[in-house]
Amino acid sequence: GKLPMAPPRRGSSYRTDETPEPEEYERDDYADDDRPRSFFRSAFDYNNDGDVISEIATEMLSITLSFVDWALHVAFAVWLYYRFPDTLYSNLSIAALVVAVVVNLMAIVRYILRNTSDPESSLRMRIKEYPENSTMVLILGTINVEVLIFLSEEHRDHANFRMLGLLTNTFEGLPMLAIQMSLVQLELASVWHPLIIVSFSFTLFTLVLKGLRAWITWWTRDIEEDEPDLLIGENLTPEDWGAQALALVAYAFAVGQAVWLRALTFARGVEGTPFEAEVRTLFGVSVAACCAVGVANFGLLTAYLARPGWGNSLMWKEAFKSAALAFLGLVHGSAFNGFTQNDARYTEVKRDAILVWGAFFAAPLFYAQVTLALHLDCAAYACTVSALGANAGVMVFAPLAALCACAAYNAARLVVALAVASGAPVEDGVYAYDEDTPLRSEPVGGRERLPIVFSIWLSLLDVSLHVSVGCYLLVQHRLGLATRRPEALDTSAIVLDPDSPLPARATPGEQWQAALFVVGVAVAAKFTVLAAYLVRGATLSLKSALFSFPGVSTCVALVSAASVEASAVLASEARDLDALRALAGVGVCVEDVPMAVLLCYRVLYWVPSPVEQVSLAVTAVVLGLKLPRAAAVAL
Repeated sequence: GKLPMAPPRRGSSYRTDETPEPEEYERDDYADDDRPRSFFRSAFDYNNDGDVISEIATEMLSITLSFVDWALHVAFAVWLYYRFPDTLYSNLSIAALVVAVVVNLMAIVRYILRNTSDPESSLRMRIKEYPENSTMVLILGTINVEVLIFLSEEHRDHANFRMLGLLTNTFEGLPMLAIQMSLVQLELASVWHPLIIVSFSFTLFTLVLKGLRAWITWWTRDIEEDEPDLLIGENLTPEDWGAQALALVAYAFAVGQAVWLRALTFARGVEGTPFEAEVRTLFGVSVAACCAVGVANFGLLTAYLARPGWGNSLMWKEAFKSAALAFLGLVHGSAFNGFTQNDARYTEVKRDAILVWGAFFAAPLFYAQVTLALHLDCAAYACTVSALGANAGVMVFAPLAALCACAAYNAARLVVALAVASGAPVEDGVYAYDEDTPLRSEPVGGRERLPIVFSIWLSLLDVSLHVSVGCYLLVQHRLGLATRRPEALDTSAIVLDPDSPLPARATPGEQWQAALFVVGVAVAAKFTVLAAYLVRGATLSLKSALFSFPGVSTCVALVSAASVEASAVLASEARDLDALRALAGVGVCVEDVPMAVLLCYRVLYWVPSPVEQVSLAVTAVVLGLKLPRAAAVAL
């Protein structure tokens, strides 16, 4: 009456003695387990370890950029077709898309025919192993050849496909850029149409980024057997990133100011006047500076890549990351330090990058901005001159302030880099600074550091008061002009000594210029003497501190432009401390003595303001304390 037992189902763990043992399958030579290989993962699994997430993400990002660029071009061509049908611009845009597809198809056919003749080639084996996936990749490759990297496991094929991907940018991107620029120049229909702005910006970004990647790959693809000590970008410090951020801000301000200057030429009150020609000249200078710094940094990178042993294999194996750093380096070459492998090359790149940025960008742009600020002075032109919704005050002085801040920071970085490199013990490009460097003079004790802090604080207060006096006189000058009172808006104008000299009856215009000029010259003098000492006279222990703390040293060097003694916080020897105290006398002579004369002049012939009275008192204290001390230490 029992029911017969059902036979075991497939997959059941039930076994009998008659059940045959499972067959032993050989493991796949390309994988670590029995699971089938993924088409996308296997293309980047160079070491057969499965760690390919970052490589796939990077390559997919690059391919996404290409396809977004292509989609914008298609949208632009469709917009032209309906907006300007049967015109040269519409026909050229469609022709650029078609020509790019044909060129990509020819490049694909030629490359596959030349590289699949070997039966053992990775390209041929993967096409046979994944025929459906390969067909889809080949179809997408007609839009951009870079997609074909999934058809090979070889680094060299990947590098070649990335370089061939530049065909799309050349035969499609460049014509689209030319068409869009022509539309803007000829002012056809919607000159600033959002589609034109987005497409033009994205195409230019993609073209430069992919061009840099192909250029780096071309110079470094023959490097295969090296073993770099540092990864791409690992040698960059927070100080480098800070300099890069400041340079990007200054560059963005410069581009915005150039656009504003272009619009200003058509503003009411400017168009048709002699000032229009000056604005056009300054616009040309700004655009030339923005372009020149990119070309100069590109030449600098090329000179580095041409040197034997400068590049490494990671630069073409991680080509997209290298291109991203190179793209940042077009604005400021400090980003090229992401490719360096030792201290000597790091210092060299930092020095060259700062000098190139200063010569090709900061100097011409500073000239243009200062000239524009002088022309738009409220004494000669109305400060309400505006274009594109921004007035002169914002579009003149904000870019100038950003440029000056970036220039000061880079100057401090340059001084620290030169000081570290001068006289440093070098072993295979690495600075052999030792934390236990023996001192050549007595160490600085704790009791000596408290007076240093007080002296630095007093100097900073003194400089800030001098700047405040100059700004106060500037405000008085501007208010006096605004009320059309030539004697300036100052209560002392009605109680002047009748026997006072003629300049005392004038507006404070010359006085604020003199005050700020003295402060500017003093800052430059103090920074110069500090730089000379750090490079030529500093002890090895002080240079070791500069090397160990580059970011802090840069900030200290900036503060030292106001007080040379600020660098004493890094000193470990009495020799450095005494030298910095003596050099502080330069700032006292160049700044405090002229400012004391100016302030006494104001007190004698004008009713001084509270800020002038406090500044005069602090200046007298500084003269009484620091000048004799500097003389005693120097002697």
